[in-house]
Amino acid sequence: MPVVLVKSKIFSKKDIELIYPFLLERINEVEHILPTSRIRWSGHPYRNAETMRPAFVKASTDAIDGKITVKDYINYVRIIFISSSLSPSDSEFYSEIKEKRQLAEYIEANKNEV
Repeated sequence: MPVVLVKSKIFSKKDIELIYPFLLERINEVEHILPTSRIRWSGHPYRNAETMRPAFVKASTDAIDGKITVKDYINYVRIIFISSSLSPSDSEFYSEIKEKRQLAEYIEANKNEV
């Protein structure tokens, strides 16, 4: 299973599945974003916030299905968060994504106790 090191934390496709709903919730808050300018992301380009949402969903699905690497996916999400001002810096982005992962793992571990 491919994994990626994110500021001393290991992320896998399973982690993406777990944090996807939380990331989507944050993505839906975006009103303005700079358009993509990197050729590397030509499979998931966007021009504005409206076109970014379906591109994000497609990138997430592709990452979960293994069509793009976990590292590339995390970098893609980081670019979205920073260029839309959801996160002002790399360190805040990585802190938030680790927090979302911990929350998702907690919910997953305790879903049968309710």
